[in-house]
Amino acid sequence: MVEVKKTVSVNARDFNGIRAFAGLNEKHFSGGAVLYPGQEVVPFGNKLRAVPFYVLWQ
Repeated sequence: MVEVKKTVSVNARDFNGIRAFAGLNEKHFSGGAVLYPGQEVVPFGNKLRAVPFYVLWQ
């Protein structure tokens, strides 16, 4: 699952929707990412990452 944010900083609350989806689909959930205009890939727990937009074009 992917969510997109326009803010440069990402925090744990930005993953609430993904966590809710994962809780309903534990057996089939393989991971989630929040795309954001930052500079670093940041882990936010098991199978959750904040990923900069630019990574899509590398």
